[in-house]
Amino acid sequence: MFPSLKTLSLKTVQVSGQALFYLILGCTSVEHLSLTSCSFDPPLLHVLSSSLKTLEVENCYAQHIQVDEAMNLESFTCVSKLSLFLGMVLNKSFKLSYVKIRAQHLKYLGVFGCHDTLKARINTPSLGHFDFQGYIKSRVYLSAPHLLMARIIIEDKQFSTFNGPWKHFSTLRDFLESFGCSKNITLSIHDFKALIFPENFRRAFYPPLLGLKNLVLSTANFPSVQIESSSLKESLAWMSSSAVELIPISVL
Repeated sequence: MFPSLKTLSLKTVQVSGQALFYLILGCTSVEHLSLTSCSFDPPLLHVLSSSLKTLEVENCYAQHIQVDEAMNLESFTCVSKLSLFLGMVLNKSFKLSYVKIRAQHLKYLGVFGCHDTLKARINTPSLGHFDFQGYIKSRVYLSAPHLLMARIIIEDKQFSTFNGPWKHFSTLRDFLESFGCSKNITLSIHDFKALIFPENFRRAFYPPLLGLKNLVLSTANFPSVQIESSSLKESLAWMSSSAVELIPISVL
């Protein structure tokens, strides 16, 4: 449609969601997209673009924002004070390294795939459910006082890059603390051993999830001997000592 267009900015535009989807899809070289106070019918903003590098959405009349397979997206900013805006998903944006979200009424947020050094600032006072799939080096600054559930899938391949005493444990502790405002957490990780914090470490650092009520652990393997089982239970109890229930679940 516009194969040479690099920057697209729309302000106070009324457009069908489908028409905008195909407009963006047809701009095969677009790198910067800005949408301000736009209205969509139906109220869904769906973006799919392999060339897009920055996306900014401000006070648009959309109930849901879906960004799919934006393989080169590096920066995403969303600001909304509209009560209509309830849900957002960022999916398979593996170069995404900067996220800023300030949405007063957002209820659901899903981030599935991002850069291993993602920095995200999320201010969502009404958020109830947060799904995150990514890396423990991600810095997630989350302000969500009413968060009921966080589902976290940790990508394991990053663990091999850590050196020094306690290896990845300090980074993992800080990462988990980012989700400490959630009442319930489901944590998925391939190898349970990555969660066994050394005793000396546990003595030196505060637990990351003190306010948690329930922790569900999903792992591809599971302790096969008593000493591993005891070490895992001790580590989980330290991580969330005030949790009402600890439920390790093995998922093959």
